[in-house]
Amino acid sequence: MGKIYKRNVLPGCAFAFLLFIMCLENLTKISILQTFFKHIDELLVLFCLVYLILHIHHILRKKWHLVYLWLGFMAIGTISSLVYGYQKLIPSAIDAVVVISKFIVGYLTAYVYASLHKDTLSQRLVGMAQLITTLLFVISVHDLLMDPFFPRGEYRYFTKSLVLMFPHSTYLSAAMVTLLVLLGYTNDNHRNFPFMLMATFIGIMTLRGKAIAFFAVYWMLYLCLITFRIRNLTVLLIVGGIVCIIIGYEQIF
Repeated sequence: MGKIYKRNVLPGCAFAFLLFIMCLENLTKISILQTFFKHIDELLVLFCLVYLILHIHHILRKKWHLVYLWLGFMAIGTISSLVYGYQKLIPSAIDAVVVISKFIVGYLTAYVYASLHKDTLSQRLVGMAQLITTLLFVISVHDLLMDPFFPRGEYRYFTKSLVLMFPHSTYLSAAMVTLLVLLGYTNDNHRNFPFMLMATFIGIMTLRGKAIAFFAVYWMLYLCLITFRIRNLTVLLIVGGIVCIIIGYEQIF
């Protein structure tokens, strides 16, 4: 029982904590906790760096080129910052490691973890993702049709945007993007399809233009590549072009 708890419940709780980190930062009035929540991503980068150092042989075996590109990228950024006087050496080096390198550190950490474990982390998180999506969907429907539990956002397009417990609708849309990608990646036998639709609905109802564009492109690619198994590049470019024109019609014309 304890083993199952560590392998499934703990990762799920950690995922939920990170997903709602902006809500926690917005709710607390304690300055120490606000600082902690604000810099939790930098702390995670440092933790991941330690993890990568302990498993450096896994990276150098197949991902050595990414390490060199990463080091080169950080060096160029640090040198340019010093030359143009943006920052001194120590702050520039810290920013290069814990801020600029977030994506590559996250990618390499996920790669090492996946190579060491047969059951991927995403499979352990899918249950929590389904639960969170369902709860947020129920609250969203309530707030759209009845007196809302949470204040609604600004009026855009045809109604006020959903915000729920997040400090801004942008953060809610980012959470929905995260849930949709996770649910889509683990959608074996289409079991996550209803939850993917729920996450998409909530994300669209934030009425953020970039979020709506993301969901449109994501579903276009998902239907073409996964559902209909269309792998022809020409067809994908044509369909993608049509979707882009529809989304950006006002900016184009």
